[in-house]
Amino acid sequence: MENVCYDDLKEGRRKGYAFELVKLYEGPENKRKGLLFDRSIYRLYEKITKILQEIETTQKRAIKMFSIGVTYPKYTKLAEFDPMNSDTWKTTSFEGYLKANYIDFDGVIVLCGVSQDLIPNARPNARPNENAAPNATPNENAGPNATPNNWSYSNYALDLRHRLMYIFTFDDRDARATRGIDENKCSSTSAVALLYMAFKLGKKEAKQQPVAARTLPGDGDTTQPDTAST
Repeated sequence: MENVCYDDLKEGRRKGYAFELVKLYEGPENKRKGLLFDRSIYRLYEKITKILQEIETTQKRAIKMFSIGVTYPKYTKLAEFDPMNSDTWKTTSFEGYLKANYIDFDGVIVLCGVSQDLIPNARPNARPNENAAPNATPNENAGPNATPNNWSYSNYALDLRHRLMYIFTFDDRDARATRGIDENKCSSTSAVALLYMAFKLGKKEAKQQPVAARTLPGDGDTTQPDTAST
């Protein structure tokens, strides 16, 4: 799979993968503070829902299925990782991963990159809530040691994936949602986890050919038949 722009993918002009990134942090780049888990889930859920609607509306085809997955591309150490700038990620390994697992899909959307500094202090709650207080303390299920050091970026990305899948599958009962292909194992050459969505479209509806109007005897004939004289 090759990297294409989102509009080309959305409108069906090209197949491949595109970036439509969700910001999962607050503050300036040098002092990023990860959003609480619930707020991140809310933004990702809203983005995925919007993308699915845009694709179906633009291409006039139904989404047959979509998968949410996680993988771990190589990190370009020459540039400081920026979760909103895919140029700081090395995507060659990601392209190979997609080619091996999603070659028969119509497209893949990369939703976010998760690094260690984006992990919030709170454990997840039951449902996504965009209005969750930014400085809320960990909830009752978090335990006293729920800090970024207890969550690796790889496990955090998987938790995002699991929660999204739960919402689409059990809360929304969306039969199109499927678990992504088993992800690559996190390696020492990775410093970021990518959360993505792959989608497959249903068949194009066959265009109905206009039915030619039948001409019945006498249709359009306004002349009266000759009448024999008596």
